[in-house]
Amino acid sequence: TLYQPTSGYFTVGALSVNTLAPGEHASFTLTPQTGLSVGTWNETIHVYGDHGVSTLVQATFQCVAGQDYTILSGNGSVFQYGGSGTLTIVASGALGDFTGLTLNGAFLGAGNYNVSSGSTIVTLHHNYLASLSPGTYALVFHYTNGRAQATFVIADKTAQTGDNDALAIFGLLAALSGAGLILLARRRKQAR
Repeated sequence: TLYQPTSGYFTVGALSVNTLAPGEHASFTLTPQTGLSVGTWNETIHVYGDHGVSTLVQATFQCVAGQDYTILSGNGSVFQYGGSGTLTIVASGALGDFTGLTLNGAFLGAGNYNVSSGSTIVTLHHNYLASLSPGTYALVFHYTNGRAQATFVIADKTAQTGDNDALAIFGLLAALSGAGLILLARRRKQAR
């Protein structure tokens, strides 16, 4: 049995298998962590298994200065939890340089969105949006030479926004005013 490796500079993907027979192999992916400064990053990844079995993997990554692209439209969009439709966000990078998306730091599979040219137009599928819990999400567009970051919100339609409070207070005041007028009319009638 193999144990999931860890790293300081890389995000380590899941092992392809956890149990190996003689002659078999396992694989995992390494992705440089967000926020690393420009330079070369080296790390030795330790892979451990049962019965004292282990191996070392040397990982090196060159972090270069990238271009920050901008979000042209869709930043701050709101999708109603349980609602219908899709969500489209457009980034300024060229589609030919686009390498993929991450959502809150995790790789977002291409089956969850459509991408088209006109800068980079990403439309998140309804089924994927419906699988997300209410909250704020960071969507990063990755390019061969930079990135762009947008946010969007999955809004809980059951949450009370307080927008109806004024209407309820107005209704209560109207009812109390009506009751006061009725009492005043009765007293005037009794006084005659």
